[in-house]
This record gives sequence, C-alpha cells and structure tokens, in this order.
Amino acid sequence: MRIHDLCVDTLICGAVTRHFSELLKASGINLIQGISGQPEAVLDAYLDGTLAHSKYLMPGSNLVELHEGQTPMRTKKASDQKK
Repeated sequence: MRIHDLCVDTLICGAVTRHFSELLKASGINLIQGISGQPEAVLDAYLDGTLAHSKYLMPGSNLVELHEGQTPMRTKKASDQKK
C-alpha cells in the first residue's frame, strides 16, 4: 500500500517474492524484475528503452526482450522444455 500511495506506476528491481509481486500487480504497478545497476543508470536506460541490455541483467537472468509496460520475458530453461 505504501508504494501505491506514493503513486508509483513502475517498480524496477532485482527480485521480490511471488506474494509481493502479486500484490504489486494487483495494485496496478508494473513490475520489472531481474535488473541491477546504479539507480540513475537503470532509470536512464528504462527511459531510453535500453534496459534490456545485458549489463543491467542480474546474474543468471536469461532475458529475451523487455517491452515498455511489461515484465521481462524470459526464455525457457532446457529443464522446463522437457515438461
């Protein structure tokens, strides 16, 4: 509720729990996870549309592309494809 009360419409972060992620999304907050870096650089990259660059991805992230207003899309792991 605090984040919503601050009129935040997009939250860029490394990671949050599934429960918190669901709460944010239910509040209408766009969540972009798997991102790291200096806050000013990350914000500039988001505004420039270059946040999907590998230098902003958390280690182990396999981000395919990032569309404005959407959560990063990730490729399926080989183990997931066998299911």
